[in-house]
Amino acid sequence: GGAEQQWQFVFQPSGYYTIQNVASQLYLTDTGGSSTAGTLLEQMPATNDDPQLWGIVENGPGLMIWNKATSLAIDDPGWNDNDGTVIDLWTPNGGYNQTWSVVQ
Repeated sequence: GGAEQQWQFVFQPSGYYTIQNVASQLYLTDTGGSSTAGTLLEQMPATNDDPQLWGIVENGPGLMIWNKATSLAIDDPGWNDNDGTVIDLWTPNGGYNQTWSVVQ
């Protein structure tokens, strides 16, 4: 529940969101706009380009978050519940490992 686990979603005029970490003030980014499934997410300074823009759609009991540049979804690889799991991007498949809860 610390600031490093809190993210601010800001709706942009383009119709997409930026996702900024509260602690680092950096933005969730598909580094280089890679369209390769399995690409790891990173936090980077604001660039105001498509690799930092995110679409959000309902997905079962939560939300699927996908990147504007690549259309890849934020994904928990292997449905892993271990601390320190690295989150990546993957082809949208509607799985619960691509379903996220956003709490205010």
